[in-house]
Amino acid sequence: MLLYWYEIASVDFSFADTVGILSVGSCEQHGEYLPVGTDGLIGWRLAQAAGERSEGKTLLLPPQQIGYSPHHRAFPGCLTLSQETMFRYLLEICRCAFDNGLQKLLLLNSHGGNQSCLQTVVNELGAQYDYRPLLVRYWDLIADTAANLRSSGSGGMGHAGEFETSVMQYLYPETVHPERFGQRACAPGNQYHNPDLFARNAVYQYKPFHEYDRRGNIGQPQLACAEKGEKFFRAAADELAKLIDFYRHNNF
Repeated sequence: MLLYWYEIASVDFSFADTVGILSVGSCEQHGEYLPVGTDGLIGWRLAQAAGERSEGKTLLLPPQQIGYSPHHRAFPGCLTLSQETMFRYLLEICRCAFDNGLQKLLLLNSHGGNQSCLQTVVNELGAQYDYRPLLVRYWDLIADTAANLRSSGSGGMGHAGEFETSVMQYLYPETVHPERFGQRACAPGNQYHNPDLFARNAVYQYKPFHEYDRRGNIGQPQLACAEKGEKFFRAAADELAKLIDFYRHNNF
């Protein structure tokens, strides 16, 4: 059963067998051909689809659509929080959820730049409460599926690349501008780091996106299609639903 926090009357809140989902996205450029809300749009639809597939009650907290994105500020349309502000803001939301009686809370991250801050939120909550919130980047659940479906090589599924563009063509085709794709190459990497979404990197560094590419994308949107996007999305929704149900009945 899929429930929305802001649709429930105060006296009707009950958290038995309930997993809460807090979707956290971003508002930043995704090339010339995808909307600035791409990350949050995908994450929110994924939370809904997984909640509908899960076995028990899944309660969606109001989605958070602005994240940590200073690495995109060279481009128009960016709205970003500092890590300090984002940490305090999300920490207070999660504390309120726990103080209302929710014991299972999953933070669904749909923007890579949020990860460090969200890990800190989970750590702080875990140190303060007996409950153990979870954090997941949805694409980590479907690495094998992506490897089997992708047409691009390493570096072709980065920011606004083959993967995200395909999913947006499936979910929100009216927001995508294929005429602006052009022919783009895979982003380069080395033995320690590759900006591909599914790369297993040995190191991390902060890098503004205009240094990756003057147009802001990483990867090959020209290889995207809605049919591929549907397969990516359905696989992610199925795997996220499995995680929700496992979390519902187990502790990690």
